[in-house]
Amino acid sequence: MTLQRQSLLVLSVAIPNTLLLEGFKTKLAEKLVERSGQTTEYLYLKIKNDSQKLSNYFDKEIIKSYNRKEEELALILFSVGCATLQFINSCATKSDNGQAALIQQDLFLLEN
Repeated sequence: MTLQRQSLLVLSVAIPNTLLLEGFKTKLAEKLVERSGQTTEYLYLKIKNDSQKLSNYFDKEIIKSYNRKEEELALILFSVGCATLQFINSCATKSDNGQAALIQQDLFLLEN
C-alpha cells in the first residue's frame, strides 16, 4: 500500500460518518497526490483551511446535516476533487489506458 493510499485511509477514518473512496476514485486521487509532489496531508490542509469559505457554495440545509461539517466537507472536497482533477488530466493526456468510460461512470455517480 502506498503512502498516499495510507494517508487517504487515515483521513477517512479520522472523520466519522464519511465514506471511504472506492474503486477508481481512490486510485485517481492517489495519482494526483503523487503527481503533485506534495503530501496528502499538505493538500488536504489547503482545502480544510478554506472549507468555511467553500461551504458557502453549498445548500445550507445539506451542510447542516454534517456533524463536523468543516472536516467532513474538507475530506469530501479533497478526495472527490483530486479524483476529478486526475480524471480530467488522464483524458487530456490520453493516459487512461482505455478505462475512461469505467472511470467516468464511477466518478460521476449520483451521490457525488
